[in-house]
Amino acid sequence: MEAVVSTQSTWKQWYQRRVHGVEVKNSEGKVLYQGLLPHPKQGCVYVNLAPEGSSGLLNQAEVRTRAQTLSNRDQFTTFTDATLTVQPPHLPYFSETGFKHTKQPPGMQQALVEFLEKHRGRRLADDVSGARVREESFFDGYSIINFYNLKPGMVYLDGDYRLKQRMAEELLPILAAWSGFEPHELKMTSFYGVREYYRGNNLRIHVDRTKTHVISAILNICQDRLGEKWPVEIVDFAGRRHQIFMEPGDLVLYESSKLQHGRPRVFNGDRFCNAFLHYAPKKDWHYIGKNDILYDGNQPIVDGKVAWLRDQLMRPEGTPWRKTHIYAPWFDE
Repeated sequence: MEAVVSTQSTWKQWYQRRVHGVEVKNSEGKVLYQGLLPHPKQGCVYVNLAPEGSSGLLNQAEVRTRAQTLSNRDQFTTFTDATLTVQPPHLPYFSETGFKHTKQPPGMQQALVEFLEKHRGRRLADDVSGARVREESFFDGYSIINFYNLKPGMVYLDGDYRLKQRMAEELLPILAAWSGFEPHELKMTSFYGVREYYRGNNLRIHVDRTKTHVISAILNICQDRLGEKWPVEIVDFAGRRHQIFMEPGDLVLYESSKLQHGRPRVFNGDRFCNAFLHYAPKKDWHYIGKNDILYDGNQPIVDGKVAWLRDQLMRPEGTPWRKTHIYAPWFDE
């Protein structure tokens, strides 16, 4: 229910509200807002402008903050959408199809389940082993995961170095053989923990960072009370979309900075737990994205914004712009 406070009041009443604040309740007596009101000539701010998960009125400072957050999110979403189109064609590929659905080494999923269940209840604090469990943090403009509606959980592996190192060593030769590298030619760049998705989460289609996320793996650890399967969706080198339905103990290898991937469907279940492992070549890999521009070393390759506008302007009239690029047939299906 929306709550509206009239700003058509006397200056004395306005002054009292500005100095002492006001409490706004709905018809059921629930407090919707406590605090100062904006200037009456600027109009009233309604409940439906509040951040997700909030039901209170916003003052003018909060409105400005909220507007900046939405602007940041729009800018980030536009950038990631452009990156889907311009980044993949400029990166080399290493495997035949770009991804592979297989099984984790024996015992790995069970070890992760035991670690997860041991540490996941200790939120916002360090336990005796140093393993940290908390809501995963994101900057306010981030939009790949809908954390602004529901934050996923994160159980960090930093506190159990032996487990983390053992698993990385077991998976390294598997990823190396699949991608055509020798194990000593790859370096691990990220293996930070187990992410817990909850009912209502989704993961927008995206490509990963070029500097660190090149040869990657998804490990599914647990799935609790699913109303329906929740596939990871990947677009291969030929632009074909694939839905991969993982089970606990499954492993997906993929070239994460070159292939579009995500879980765009809304998750319908209690919990879905994945770990992510990323490697990059030690030599002859100099790709990095800076300020919407993809570089190979110091040489700029493509500007996401310029390429985006060019594709928009040059596409044939009446043709959905996504059809002009083989890597992005996604949103026309």
